[in-house]
Amino acid sequence: MNTYPTLTEEIRLVTDNLKSREWIQGEMQRGDAVCAHGAVQTCQGLRPGDEHIIRAVMRTKGLTEDWNDRSGRTKDEVVTKLAALIEVTDGDLAETFGPSWALVVAVIRRAALLTPQEATDLAAAWDAALGAAWDAARGAARDAALGAARDAARDAARGAARDAALDAALGAALGAALGACLADLVGQHGFTQEHFDTLMKPWVSVLGCDWQEAVQ
Repeated sequence: MNTYPTLTEEIRLVTDNLKSREWIQGEMQRGDAVCAHGAVQTCQGLRPGDEHIIRAVMRTKGLTEDWNDRSGRTKDEVVTKLAALIEVTDGDLAETFGPSWALVVAVIRRAALLTPQEATDLAAAWDAALGAAWDAARGAARDAALGAARDAARDAARGAARDAALDAALGAALGAALGACLADLVGQHGFTQEHFDTLMKPWVSVLGCDWQEAVQ
């Protein structure tokens, strides 16, 4: 089993990475120079998928791309704010992804490990008929957490399966992320167990019922 750093340790690595580089605004990376989010992208030693988890937490905590680029901002301010995120607690993850954050994090990390064959299989399993479940998920509230889960899973899957270039595979990852984000709301706001199972079905059918074991 692989031994990975904790998110707290990873944020420390990102902070050190930013400190060691020139800081820029307006773009992620220019040569060796980076913005705050570019410091995450270029940081070595992060667990697969954690780049997207960390950036989602950063945005929730106010360290957005726009905040980095604001006129008058300084590198010292950015480093100080990033360093303040070093203790990534369960509460921080719940604030970002909702009460079912642990399942969302598992989806994001597994999406980052997709093989081209798994991406192909997910594309085949994805069905446009999932639209009703998708709409029910979107109507179950928690818009901010849904957006964070969706974006992180999409970006993780895109990075892992980019050679396959399969939009449907991304759709399957998004469906799993939305289902995971709303797992605690089954039976509320019109979001049913059937909706949840439908969103997760392509993911589980391809990766197996024990898919979470790959990211333990």
